[in-house]
Amino acid sequence: MLDEVYPRLVFELIPNELKKSPIVQSDFLHKNCRDLNESVYGVLLKSIYKRNAESNIGLKFGEHLHPSALCDLSRLLITADTIGDAFEIFKRSHHMLGASFYPFFIKKNGVLIVALTFPYKSNVSLFQRRFVTEAAFSYVANAISSEAKERFIPLRASFNYPAPGYYCEYYSMFGRNIQFDTTLSVLEIDSQCMSNPLSSREPLLNSVYMKKCHDRDQSPPKNLPFRNSVVNAVLDQHLFTSEELANLMNLSIRGMQRKLSLEGTSFLHLVNQARRELAKIYLLIERRTEEYTAEKLGFQSLKGFQRFFKRQFGISPSEYVLHNLR
Repeated sequence: MLDEVYPRLVFELIPNELKKSPIVQSDFLHKNCRDLNESVYGVLLKSIYKRNAESNIGLKFGEHLHPSALCDLSRLLITADTIGDAFEIFKRSHHMLGASFYPFFIKKNGVLIVALTFPYKSNVSLFQRRFVTEAAFSYVANAISSEAKERFIPLRASFNYPAPGYYCEYYSMFGRNIQFDTTLSVLEIDSQCMSNPLSSREPLLNSVYMKKCHDRDQSPPKNLPFRNSVVNAVLDQHLFTSEELANLMNLSIRGMQRKLSLEGTSFLHLVNQARRELAKIYLLIERRTEEYTAEKLGFQSLKGFQRFFKRQFGISPSEYVLHNLR
């Protein structure tokens, strides 16, 4: 669900030297923007960070991400009744963006916690995590600021990468209560603002955009990997067996396995990736017990969960929590 504004915005922000490169000339200037796929963005962003590892393009990109200027999903959000309703809509519909991240929204002690995870790949580069996090969190800050009619500052922001050389630029967007090199990228927001009505709320238009988004959801982007749909289903529905997931997708188990095999992966591998991210959320954000986490992740026993965790992270769950919450 990428509108033309996204690639054009990236094009306007990249250094002039890169605008003359073959990847830009062939893929950004001579193609229909709707045909651009994830690999084009990946190659382009790699070129930017290779040229300058301290590029702040993620922040600059995020500065321009105002809901009213973007796609149908964003218009659906801004025509909702309240800021909280908009967050609920995004929670249900974010997968339509085909983004590389999966957001979690947790309400806890009067705070809305927005946590970004990257469950679709085994390894996500530092540059991709930085670009995506800067853009996504800037989008949230811009959206709330535009409704509050004043500068919005989150209660706290943490980022799962080292502080970039331009980290001082984060202060104007996220305030000074920020931390780098954390396990998860997290934005903490006072939940009181969730009940604020949107000045742009419009029930009729909201229903129109809801229908348009629903129609698009029935025909997901052709270039969205099948494995992403599987991971989304595991995270959304907490389905950890191939039988459950195949039934949800109206496929036979063999048919689902065949589709995943064509993409070079397996159901077990994707389930383990999803479980990794869920374990972080339950243990670090929700502060749940190992027993609770094991049950939510579909393990039959606590020992089975502990063995899985040790294989994935190299240490026990209790050691992991102690290390990351100290």
